Amino acid sequence: RKSILAIATIAALLLVMFIGPVTQTPDVFALVSIDINPSLDIKIDVDQNVIEIIPLNDEAVDVIPADVEGRNIMVVVDEILHNAEDLNYLTNDNNYVLISSAVYDGVESNLSELIETYLEENIELTSNVKVFYIESDEETAKDSLNKGVSLGKLELTKITNDEKTKD
Repeated sequence: RKSILAIATIAALLLVMFIGPVTQTPDVFALVSIDINPSLDIKIDVDQNVIEIIPLNDEAVDVIPADVEGRNIMVVVDEILHNAEDLNYLTNDNNYVLISSAVYDGVESNLSELIETYLEENIELTSNVKVFYIESDEETAKDSLNKGVSLGKLELTKITNDEKTKD
């Protein structure tokens, strides 16, 4: 009986040690979206590491790098843009990229500045790419996830509707 109890205890501890951490998911700190066609949303944690990438159309699956979970958002965005260029989603004729971000829980963050600076200083693509950046909010981010539309496209819709209201 003692050996069975000891083995059961060790098995339970091993399960907690190895399965417990796997089932814990980090809290989402922010949502970053990329729209070229492909379109995708990226959930990141407070350390700016990727938690999950959500492809929003079939083309997005093609540009997502392998093994992105836990990697820095800036590096992953760089790889996505290069993959898009390599697959001819980004060309001299189709050269617009919309990147958007929204920080959750009202946390003060310089994420938007970090993304803009990184894009300006580090992205080297062969096509003449024009990157547009829109900062958004948590409510719009959650709405975009619920609707299956990228944060950037939803934010553009809001801007367009505001402009129509003004006119």
